[in-house]
Amino acid sequence: MQGDGALSLHWDGKILPDFSSEEKVNRLPVLVAAINPGGEEQLLGVPKVAGGDAGSEFDAIKVLINEWGVKDRIRAMGFDTTASNTGRHTGVCVRVERYLEKDLLYLACRHHIFEIVLGGVFKMCLGDSKSPTITLCGEFKTRWPSFAKDEHLSGISDKVVERLVGDEKQDIINFCYDQLKVTVRADRPNIILRHVSRVSADEKRAIVEAIRVNPGSEDSSIEYP
Repeated sequence: MQGDGALSLHWDGKILPDFSSEEKVNRLPVLVAAINPGGEEQLLGVPKVAGGDAGSEFDAIKVLINEWGVKDRIRAMGFDTTASNTGRHTGVCVRVERYLEKDLLYLACRHHIFEIVLGGVFKMCLGDSKSPTITLCGEFKTRWPSFAKDEHLSGISDKVVERLVGDEKQDIINFCYDQLKVTVRADRPNIILRHVSRVSADEKRAIVEAIRVNPGSEDSSIEYP
């Protein structure tokens, strides 16, 4: 990368099919982004990692940092909140800091943080799950064919929901409809669908129907761009 400005280091492992075989391998995309507004991003590499452990991932990151000559420019790092990244003694984050011989700004993924909070709420409301399959969801899927789908109630028929969003119901419906009609511009991304121009008419109709049913809209008509 050109220049000498500060960079943020990002990585996130992913299990993907191998190019040369039918096996799946652990790939680790690693990139750096300039911290200054409007700065460039650079993908350093997507190496295979023998295992998903902190040591293997750190070794791959270290190689790429050296190959691209960005070691002295890294000031922050972005990562998900798995134990292999955030472990106090042997996690990837502390290994990177030790290698760089300096403290870095931690930019933990907000999605993963909120996922933990949401998981706690789900557990409190529906109980702990003993397997990857949620029992309630499994039963819902099994019984779905027998449901009278033309006799549903909208989400706002629930008294709690109505109390929370009743006054803003029409504003919510109008906002969602307007967002679905917007033509996306690079400098003004659509709030709900960043790539709405790539969404098919059928997909838009399904989204609008969900919007219509849940807030209790009585108007199902909408013109699609």
